[in-house]
Amino acid sequence: MNANAAMPSARPSASPTAAPSTSPTDSPTATPSISPTGAPTRTPTTPAPTRDPWREAGEKGQYFNYRSLDSKGVKNWGNVQDAPESRYWKQFDEYIADSLQSNKCNSNSRRQSPIDVSFANARGQCFEYHQIRAKAGEYSIEENIVTKQILPSKLRFIYPQNYDKKASWATVNDVIKGPSADVPKGWGHQLPVTHVDIKVPSEHWMEGKQYIAEYQIFLIQNKEEKQRGAPAVTVLFDLHPENQKNKRFQILLDAFQDVYDRDMAQCRARRRRQRRLGAFFGGKRDVSEEEEDELDINRSTWLDEPWEEEDRFQRSLREAERRVQNVRKFNPWSSDIVRTLWFFGYEGSLTEPPCTEFIEWRILDTPALINRKQYWQLKVLLFDHVDKNCKKTSVHNQGSVARPIQPYNGRLVHRCMCRDFLGDRERAKLGTNRCPWKDRDQWGFSRQEYSLEWYDRTHPYDDPSEQPLTEWASF
Repeated sequence: MNANAAMPSARPSASPTAAPSTSPTDSPTATPSISPTGAPTRTPTTPAPTRDPWREAGEKGQYFNYRSLDSKGVKNWGNVQDAPESRYWKQFDEYIADSLQSNKCNSNSRRQSPIDVSFANARGQCFEYHQIRAKAGEYSIEENIVTKQILPSKLRFIYPQNYDKKASWATVNDVIKGPSADVPKGWGHQLPVTHVDIKVPSEHWMEGKQYIAEYQIFLIQNKEEKQRGAPAVTVLFDLHPENQKNKRFQILLDAFQDVYDRDMAQCRARRRRQRRLGAFFGGKRDVSEEEEDELDINRSTWLDEPWEEEDRFQRSLREAERRVQNVRKFNPWSSDIVRTLWFFGYEGSLTEPPCTEFIEWRILDTPALINRKQYWQLKVLLFDHVDKNCKKTSVHNQGSVARPIQPYNGRLVHRCMCRDFLGDRERAKLGTNRCPWKDRDQWGFSRQEYSLEWYDRTHPYDDPSEQPLTEWASF
């Protein structure tokens, strides 16, 4: 320190100096002030980061997503325990031979789904001998008894299983109230539809192409002695070349839109309430349930709106909740969606953890068509949905909730065509169960691909038990 520099005075001068000093004092003040400032600081508190919705909502080990490199991503699904699909299918456990507690996602077995079905790789034999005979059932999509869910990985609607389990099996399946189907290849009478899932984009591919969406109808073989599992009929979706609207599918979209709007309205109501509570509790962002219970909600705050505005909001909330309960008819087997009788078939698995192997897939060979606006609406419903607590629910990866296609591992895929069976109407009209071989091209099966040589090669057996389960090939 400069010896000639003046030391600071012990007391402040009576009047301020003409100019402020240009150098700092040699030592800090001995004691900082402890009194609060006269006004609050204007810097807001930093909100806590948003957590991944399924990590927060699910128990440890149940969460999964579609990111390839994530610890819970598709390459690590084998570590997922007690997954949501395990809990859902447990109600049908008595009809399923494979254990729902055994995770097979990373098993590399011959039954993992989805796959890319193609004519060139369809080397199995079609043993189906009639069309899938579907019934619409009595339930409407927007009845409360039909559950609509916007789930993290799909849209799902669930039909009630209302039948007498003590009745004989044939009687039970003949009086199913919900949608059902008589599935060929020894499945028996009408099987009940358990639920329908919608995925974006498609999980199954066909002839090397992935489609914009997939519509999966699941049924259950509800006979305990057989434990055969579940047939699933899947429809791939594509954009209409002339951008025409699919009116039947729009009924389904509207039903899910009502669920989306209801949850959004409940989220907004929660945010309004949180802002009101925050005004009571000094600007707190999160108010505990105990604090809510202590609150006199009728007390006025600076956030109060005119009663007309509050009334308008409450009426809009009630309207969103009411729309979910409206009744409109929707047939999951509508001809606007199920546009063909013929399909590729194979033995497969669930496409989410635990990837249990009890599904027999039938991938219809003709896609359903929707317009661009419907496709956009479908993506918004699935990827932008928030629950009533204002948390985003989707676990998509860059707009996809589709499991990557799995290797064939020698499995057999079969292709059914008009030579295997005709539709019931055509049977009655033509008096034959199969199309004449010379007329196959009139049914959409080209003579070049569907040659007599191909048919003889893929139809060598008289009974399904004679066909090997696998064909040891590298594809």
